[in-house]
Amino acid sequence: MVRLSGIAVCLATLAVAVAPARGKSSPPRCRSVETATVTVACIVQADGSLADCVVVRESAPGCGFAEQAIAGAARARLPPSDTVRPGARVEMTMQFRYQ
Repeated sequence: MVRLSGIAVCLATLAVAVAPARGKSSPPRCRSVETATVTVACIVQADGSLADCVVVRESAPGCGFAEQAIAGAARARLPPSDTVRPGARVEMTMQFRYQ
């Protein structure tokens, strides 16, 4: 497994545009969440896309961040690399912040 560091920050910025909506329909414990972190693990495809992504860790479960992270990872592309080859399992951590 490869853990993405500098690349992950870049991917998170490109892949996840917004934190999930929150409001009166949000669970009460989620209304006060200002920041959240989600780590996903995915398989690298030949074209650099990520597939079969699953949530490994999340700091605010049930608040919608995991779903946003999975959706963002599905849109992400890794640049060609000698260290991350197709078929490799990679982990990346995405940080969300309400503004």
